[in-house]
Amino acid sequence: MTDFNAFFLRVSETVREQGLALAPLTIVVASDGVPDVAVDNGRRIVEGLYDKIDLSPLEYLARNVPIRVLYPNPTVAQKWERTIPRQRVRIWPVEAVIMRGWHEQRDKCPVIEQEERFWKWAQEVVNHRVRRQKFL
Repeated sequence: MTDFNAFFLRVSETVREQGLALAPLTIVVASDGVPDVAVDNGRRIVEGLYDKIDLSPLEYLARNVPIRVLYPNPTVAQKWERTIPRQRVRIWPVEAVIMRGWHEQRDKCPVIEQEERFWKWAQEVVNHRVRRQKFL
């Protein structure tokens, strides 16, 4: 059990309770991407952390379920993409180096809807279309 499993299970329950099944769905996780509850006898377990992340509650919630993981380092981003078992869920991490740039994109406008540079940057960098990965 990881902290991400509880989050993904709760997302699944909320989608079903609110009647949002089959609606367009994007899950955004603002985290470093490292599971926090992997401890054995006071020592942190490094092996198999990402294999224990369970995305099965999200598999058939909608036709297309992308998960955006914001702020991981490149090594963690690669582990999210390659080692988490899944069938239909798409994972697209946006690394911390890229996410640091959003502060620079903000104008001096107090209203977020009027910040054209920020929304243009979000569309080009963060809101990139995720493609399904082929599994062999």
